[in-house]
Amino acid sequence: MRNGRIWACGVAAAACAASSVHAQGAVARRPPAASASPTSVVSPVAPGSLTLEQLRADPAGARGKTVLWTVQVYALQTADPLRKGLEQNEPYLLVTGPGQQNATLYVAFPDALEQKARSLASVAPVTVRLTATVRVGRSDPLGVPVLDAVRLDRL
Repeated sequence: MRNGRIWACGVAAAACAASSVHAQGAVARRPPAASASPTSVVSPVAPGSLTLEQLRADPAGARGKTVLWTVQVYALQTADPLRKGLEQNEPYLLVTGPGQQNATLYVAFPDALEQKARSLASVAPVTVRLTATVRVGRSDPLGVPVLDAVRLDRL
């Protein structure tokens, strides 16, 4: 801060002082909301669950392992012949995650979860706690993991 002004730029301090970029203002600090507590935050990957990094490091070894992830559901799709790892015409959820990671995932589901999957897709995008097993760690042609949902819980 110099002369009551905050000087900021994305380069070294000496270069910043020489630039003509500056901003004035103050940052208001608010105390955390009373309802925000550490127990109300849902981790994107449950303890003991397979992580995305582990799945990527050993896609073949991840087959059959369980994931318990927080994901974002975007759409209900039907598999075409190009989606290896899914049966042709098999419905699946197009999701990203876990958490803030932007990995695309295909989530197939059994008949018992079809109504729940359709309901979630109808209000997409929606955050869901997904329990699934890995069907294919890296599908062809794009390398997208294919998961088999065991449970879908809207958050």
